[in-house]
Amino acid sequence: MDPITKDLEKWIPSLLSVWRRARKIKSGPADRLAPEELREVGAAVRTLSKGLTRERELAGARYMEDPRLLGGYLLFYWPVSYAQARHALRELPERPRSLLDLGSGPGPLSFAALDSGAREVTAADRSPAALELVRSLAAEAGEAIATRPWKGTSEALPEGNWDVITFGHVLNELWAGQPDAVPRRVGVLERAFAKLRPNGSLLVIEPALRETSRGILEVRDRLVQKGFAVRSPCLFKGNCPALDRETDWCHAERSWEPPRLVSEIARAAGLHKEA
Repeated sequence: MDPITKDLEKWIPSLLSVWRRARKIKSGPADRLAPEELREVGAAVRTLSKGLTRERELAGARYMEDPRLLGGYLLFYWPVSYAQARHALRELPERPRSLLDLGSGPGPLSFAALDSGAREVTAADRSPAALELVRSLAAEAGEAIATRPWKGTSEALPEGNWDVITFGHVLNELWAGQPDAVPRRVGVLERAFAKLRPNGSLLVIEPALRETSRGILEVRDRLVQKGFAVRSPCLFKGNCPALDRETDWCHAERSWEPPRLVSEIARAAGLHKEA
C-alpha cells in the first residue's frame, strides 16, 4: 500500500464518525457503511456526479448546505480530493509550512496539507455546514485548523500571508456560465498571488472534464502572458496547444488504491474511480 493510501485509510473512521454525528445516527461500523447508509450516500453521490459532471446545474450552487449531499461529498469526494492534493503537494519544490485552503468545503485539501507537513492551515468556505465538518474532523483527529468564511466571488481574501494557497475543485464554480468568467478567475488568482510569501505557490485542482480543463487552460494562458510561472504539470511558457482545437483538452491521472469505503460507494452510485 502506498503512503498516501495508507494515510487516507486512517481518516475513514473519522469521516464516518463525523458524518454519523451530523446525521444523528447513533452508531455503525467503524470502517464501512451499513446497507441503509450506503443506499443514502450512494444516491447522494449520484446526484452530485450528475450535477457537477454532466448537466453541471450544481456548479456554483449551494449544494453543501444540503445535509444529504454534503454527506455524500464527505464520504466519497473528500477521500478522492485528499489523494489528489497529496499527489500535487509533493510536486512542489518545498513542503508548505502555512497553507490557505480557499473554497475548502469540508477540508480534504486542508487535511492533506497537514499530512504533507504543513503546520498552519486555514480552511475558508462560504458554507457554515462544511466548515463545521472541518472543525469536527479536526477535533476528532486532534489537529488544529483555523476556519474562515469566504464567499468566493467577493474580492476580499482572508487576511494573512501563506506559503501555498489552494483552490480545490472551486475555481470552475466561480462565475460559472458567465461570459466574463475567465478574466474574473484570473483576477481572483492574481489577488491570491499577492497573499503568497516569497517563493510561494498557488495549487489549482479542477475536475477532469473537457469544459473545466479548457477553462483552466484559458486562465493559465492569461496568467503566463502576464509573466506568471507555472511549476507543474506543464512548464511550457507559450499558449497551451490543447486550446487550438475545440475537441482537445487534457488532465493528469494518478493510479491509486481507493479505500474500501470509496469503492463501495462508487459501486452503489454506478461510478468508477480506478484512478
